[in-house]
Amino acid sequence: MQFAVSVVLLPLSLLFVLVLMGYVLPREHLAAGIGLAVGGVYFQALYRWIRYVLVPLIFLILVYSLLGLLQYMCFLGGPYSGSICPVS
Repeated sequence: MQFAVSVVLLPLSLLFVLVLMGYVLPREHLAAGIGLAVGGVYFQALYRWIRYVLVPLIFLILVYSLLGLLQYMCFLGGPYSGSICPVS
């Protein structure tokens, strides 16, 4: 359970927060929440960093973690080993 929480749920929650910050919230609300001006250099850099770097990076980390979780399940020979693990 600890493995699943640290490998899957933490990156997934971070991905949801970053998607909320970068794509769902209006820019004015985000700028007011962190105390920066919408047209400022720091806000523009932070906003672009969130949208174009952090969201894809966390998504890739999550996919890599899920692949590791599947390999871990195959190693244990769990109940799903017949359907997702290669036949040896």
